[in-house]
Amino acid sequence: MKKILCFAFIFCSFNFAQGEFSLEDINSSSQSFGQTISTSNFEGQVSLYYFGHFNWGLCTSLFGQLSDFSNDLELSDEENVNCIGIGKDSFLSSLNNWENAGTIPIVADSNPFSVWSDWGAGQRDLIIVDKKGQIRYNENISSGFDYDFIYDLVMDLANESNNTLTGDINGDEMVNVLDVVTLVNVILGSIPATDNADLNGDGLYN
Repeated sequence: MKKILCFAFIFCSFNFAQGEFSLEDINSSSQSFGQTISTSNFEGQVSLYYFGHFNWGLCTSLFGQLSDFSNDLELSDEENVNCIGIGKDSFLSSLNNWENAGTIPIVADSNPFSVWSDWGAGQRDLIIVDKKGQIRYNENISSGFDYDFIYDLVMDLANESNNTLTGDINGDEMVNVLDVVTLVNVILGSIPATDNADLNGDGLYN
């Protein structure tokens, strides 16, 4: 009796693991001041989202450190990384604290603060999202901004494959029978395995 191998592929595009948003950049020191900052604009890029209150000194200090981090990335010619500060409109009277501290985009969530709740964010949380819109780091950084660790993580994520289609094993931006052939060859050991050949993330190619 013949055995039939069946492969099921999920067709999907860039998909955030949390809520999307589109808010105006309100940082007058930012190059994108007045423009809409939207998660959908960051497809295929690494993004860092920092949540804090405009009127708290520690929140402002950490925002400034993130802005300096962003400037260092620009100096290293890493253009596919975005850093965004997310506050609340109830503290807009203290916005100048962040404007004076850094030049990265700032957006203000409005009551009932759905962006914060959709992301499950708390004050001084830093969330890093990879090119596929998946959260790869979610930590409260009240104890400090671990520059070296975050830099290494961001560089690793920036160097990951930009393949955004589950099942696109050969990287041609399509999911078709050629990917099945490629996966079979990986399983048989005919060609080297790549990370995107592990479709279910179990560490195996099967």
